Amino acid sequence: MKLEFDETKKGEPHYLRDLLKLIKKDKACLDVIFSILKGYTEKIDDSEREDEFTEVFNSLIQNKDLTYLDKHDVERIKEELLSLYKSDRDIGELRGKLFEHLVVYLGPMSFSASNNTEVYNEVKIYYDGQVVGDSDHTFDIIFYLPNETLKKAQADNIECKLNLRNFVMSDPKKTVDELSKEAGKKGKNARKIKYMKSVHEFFRDKGLFIPNIYFISINRNREIKAIKKYLDECDYSFINCVYTNELLNLPKIK
Repeated sequence: MKLEFDETKKGEPHYLRDLLKLIKKDKACLDVIFSILKGYTEKIDDSEREDEFTEVFNSLIQNKDLTYLDKHDVERIKEELLSLYKSDRDIGELRGKLFEHLVVYLGPMSFSASNNTEVYNEVKIYYDGQVVGDSDHTFDIIFYLPNETLKKAQADNIECKLNLRNFVMSDPKKTVDELSKEAGKKGKNARKIKYMKSVHEFFRDKGLFIPNIYFISINRNREIKAIKKYLDECDYSFINCVYTNELLNLPKIK
């Protein structure tokens, strides 16, 4: 019996490396980055919006107790963020990728990271050579702590969504299973949630360790509670929903 993880995309995108390196120097700037990701959802393509962005960033950062970032570092972070928002790349994809790699930096949710912790991005799961979940879906991130006995291994399987409410509750009058039968984006999103359930059930039915499955989002806490209530009512109570403030309060973050 062999468990394997196949990354479809490895490492940090080259266009994020400098920004991520700066952000990782001081966790105190993380909530500023999350606020920018939440507040700015569209490309910045004129000087007026650029000036506004600069003013908002400066206002957010000025009261932070930054121990490991100097003024030059802060200016570089602002310029790197602006460069992303002015890029010709799809802004939704850029914001999503930055968010995912910040979650990777923050580490696993349910256990403390160690030298043995394995981290995978955009990953498919295989067991004895067969894909788990029977689909082409992946998890954005998996933190895996191996053990000689698979029953004692640990894993956090994570899906990152900047706007989780739109992803999960596109039509709250319908269940996830009902939406999964529809065409278009609503159906596609619901099928991704069903994939998460099939992975959960596979490990449970095999008598292996059961991975902790998470949605992580920048939605506000009250929105997260509504999403969690909806998922519970749809018989998806195994999915944990976490918002960024909870991430920042994890005691293991250094």
